[in-house]
Amino acid sequence: MVACAWRNPGPWLVLACLLVSGCASGGSRPLADQQDYSSQAYYRTSMPPWDVSGNLEQTLSAVLRVQVQGFYDTYVFEEGVAPTIDELRGVDSDVLSRSSDEDTSTLIRAATAVLVASVGGRGTLVTTEHGITLPDTTIAFFSSEDLSRSGTRRIQTVS
Repeated sequence: MVACAWRNPGPWLVLACLLVSGCASGGSRPLADQQDYSSQAYYRTSMPPWDVSGNLEQTLSAVLRVQVQGFYDTYVFEEGVAPTIDELRGVDSDVLSRSSDEDTSTLIRAATAVLVASVGGRGTLVTTEHGITLPDTTIAFFSSEDLSRSGTRRIQTVS
């Protein structure tokens, strides 16, 4: 047999009265004075209660797109004459002349920046490093290890 907790109906009666009175109220409070948003009706918000559309438009004008462009000369080497890293770092000037093909390519990166200060037509931007930094040299190695002599890997391309 399950015992019922109806012995003290006081808390249940108070709860029922609160529910009934809450559902019966019409919410007939007068509306608060509203600001005129007709001049800048692009942005409306409930927090903060004042018009912030001018601030948002000013912030949006401070967000810029920056673009970085890098030009690379790529040298392609054949398996038999491929240099090593040590040869590339050395003072031997004919290493790049051993290449079988030469190509020029372009790498472009773009990022978003925020203008934090501007004086006299010059500005200070804050952005991410990976969006504006390009490598100065890229190296690709041959994948087969039997091409290496004395444990040194051979370079396939250098840009």
